[in-house]
Amino acid sequence: MKLLFLGASNTDCGHCFSEDNLGYGYVKMVHDLLLQKAQKDCPSEMSLSSSDSSVQIKADHSGTPGNLPKGICTSTVIINGGTDGFTFPRILRRWEQSWKRTAFDAVFILGGINEVGALMDSGMDETSHRVLLQRSAVALSALLSGLSASGCPQIFVLEPFLFDTPQYLKSWMGTLEEVRGMIRQTVASVLPASGKLAQEITVPLFRDFARIRVYLASAPRYGQVTYNYQRISFLNFPVLMSPSFRENDSEKTQLVASTPGTGKAMEHTGTYSYGVKNEGAQLTVYEAPLTAEGEIDYVAMEARLYEQFVVPQYLAPYIPESNSWQKKQNHPKIQLTLDYFTGGDESQTKTRTFLLDVGEETSPGVYSGPIYPNRDYKVFIVLPESSDKEIIYRVEPWNSKEVDLPPFQ
Repeated sequence: MKLLFLGASNTDCGHCFSEDNLGYGYVKMVHDLLLQKAQKDCPSEMSLSSSDSSVQIKADHSGTPGNLPKGICTSTVIINGGTDGFTFPRILRRWEQSWKRTAFDAVFILGGINEVGALMDSGMDETSHRVLLQRSAVALSALLSGLSASGCPQIFVLEPFLFDTPQYLKSWMGTLEEVRGMIRQTVASVLPASGKLAQEITVPLFRDFARIRVYLASAPRYGQVTYNYQRISFLNFPVLMSPSFRENDSEKTQLVASTPGTGKAMEHTGTYSYGVKNEGAQLTVYEAPLTAEGEIDYVAMEARLYEQFVVPQYLAPYIPESNSWQKKQNHPKIQLTLDYFTGGDESQTKTRTFLLDVGEETSPGVYSGPIYPNRDYKVFIVLPESSDKEIIYRVEPWNSKEVDLPPFQ
């Protein structure tokens, strides 16, 4: 059996200067417990050997009083890989440099205390505080994923701790809990709650995620108010960890500006905002078609593809009642920015921005509901006749299909 202990000073515990290379902390305690067990199982057939940062316990079982038959030899190698002052990025680097290609039966990780010290002692601002935690979370996630991929059957992640003396350490407890929370969240995202390691985490990619088309037109007759499109943004849309998909979609026009290139890095689960900005020639928003009764003709508007935009197609379902992490997220929205002027006087150009919900209709004209994975959505935006008028806006299902999706929790 081969055991590796990774961490900082509370793993290190002076192991480079101790007689048996394990230090004077919990690694030494684990060693002593295993040694006691070996001595009990085979009291007369024991041997110990030491090398840099490691100790080997070797027992040749005589058949009394342990559980193994006579003649069976067991060996336990214990390695103290702790280093005083290390944070998770440096713990990861040391594992990669020293033990990445070594198979272990169990790995113990005790880190985070130097993150606490850095956050308390450096006087860093809020942004630097957040960046430090993010970098440590990424490093811990990479370490856990690497150990899992190497086939390590058992990984134990221990949370950092502090004593309440000296007195000043009491003021560190809030930051300690913050670092512990980061560790718990990172471990939960990499290792299943069952405790069984996932050698590979797969997120299924479907051609059935919701798509959103936006159709843009202008209500006033030409010459009364002229709208020029500047940018459209899709805000707070959830995505899953995934590269490009829908690559085999038969409607190639739907892929324009919506499918990442083949070299695009994988995106992480969370909410993202996408924007399409006009940096070329001026794009005038055309008049909306009308029915014989003078109402907006949405069928004709769709057929003529009035200023159509397609949201990036790695859009994940927004169903907060089913996905607890989404309950704290802002609702997906479209933000539309335009320049406009009246009476043909371009020198009086002004800018106006609209912010509109996208989702199922929750009440007449209000679209603050979920975005279901088994539907595509069409968004019709008709710009008002004057700045004091309301925008004409509606969302309706574009297409429905059968979708077999796993839980998104």
